[in-house]
Amino acid sequence: MISHMKRWFLALMALPTFTHAQPLDWDAVIADAAEQTVYFNAWGGDDGINAYIDWVRGRVEALYGVELVHVKLADTAAAVQTVETEFAAGRTTEGGSIDMIWINGENFARLKRQNMLGTGDLNQLPNYALTDFEDKITLRQDFSESVDGLESPWGLAQFTFLYDSSVNDSPPTSLADFAAAATTNPGRLAYPAPPSFVGTTFLKQIALEVLDDPKVLYAPAPLDADALLDPLWSYLDALHPQLWRGGQAFPEDHIGMRDLFNRDEIDLLMTFNPGDVTSLVAQGILPDTMAAAGLASGSIGNAHYVTIPGNSSARAGAKVVANFLLSPEAQARKADPNVWGDPTVLDLEKLDASDRALFPDTAPALGKSVLEPHASWVQVLENGWRARYAS
Repeated sequence: MISHMKRWFLALMALPTFTHAQPLDWDAVIADAAEQTVYFNAWGGDDGINAYIDWVRGRVEALYGVELVHVKLADTAAAVQTVETEFAAGRTTEGGSIDMIWINGENFARLKRQNMLGTGDLNQLPNYALTDFEDKITLRQDFSESVDGLESPWGLAQFTFLYDSSVNDSPPTSLADFAAAATTNPGRLAYPAPPSFVGTTFLKQIALEVLDDPKVLYAPAPLDADALLDPLWSYLDALHPQLWRGGQAFPEDHIGMRDLFNRDEIDLLMTFNPGDVTSLVAQGILPDTMAAAGLASGSIGNAHYVTIPGNSSARAGAKVVANFLLSPEAQARKADPNVWGDPTVLDLEKLDASDRALFPDTAPALGKSVLEPHASWVQVLENGWRARYAS
């Protein structure tokens, strides 16, 4: 018979082991980064964001001698697939073509699960100490996956409705309200097709509201996950005939929704950036009567990050860029509605008066937030939607 002590020892040996990151020698990192070229794979679908990244390029070159190249992506999954292909080819510790990725959610979980990320020391970047990591669980968990120093926070996001207050004084505050508004105003509402991240988030919001036990969404998706989503599919089956084009077509993404809105084809926008209500008005993209609304029960919120693949060819340079992205200078410019309007991850109480003064006076209100479901549900939701509704 195996003793209790032996059982305990065998169980302990079966646990996964983790390599703790060595403390960062920041002076050495800066020295190594000089003259490195960092290939930053990031979504390139927004002119304002692209201009901001170009500003970052100029700043890190001037300050540190690092050359930043923005590799513009239509889908972050493409960068993930490149990393996987290079690891499969044996480039596991160096020689990778991607040095940094704008990432979160299922893409982060996918690389983490395969041990394709760095050494878990991004929470030792000097400017990480300025973030609000103590109070915001979204800076420690990404789609219910522990961050473990494998990615560095860049900005905050929350699902939000945008509407023109001059013609609409009662935006939906629940998904039941949304369905009622669609019935009252047939053809005037829409949502982006998954796998657009806003479209997929809309599915998650519905699921959180209509499932009998929404807590199931915060655990790994079981084998019968699609069947558990029957209330979601029933909601969409009833909703779609009342939508734009009778639910037979969907905007490609939230940018496509803006185009429909500006052509007066739909009445409501969806975004994952509450700051859009000020930044898009400031940029002249939306009318100055725009307003934002969340859901009364709470809107899904998360953080978006940058990460460094384990085979990066410019690891030091990528860390220098990630640290600059967390600087008060860079975070304040990103929060400026005339630039991007993306909410900061910094705790302004940790900043001195001169750095606090860099930030806009009217930061976007995020409203009541609820956590993202587990990353494994993304594929279930997108596959289920595609099988039922993709034309």
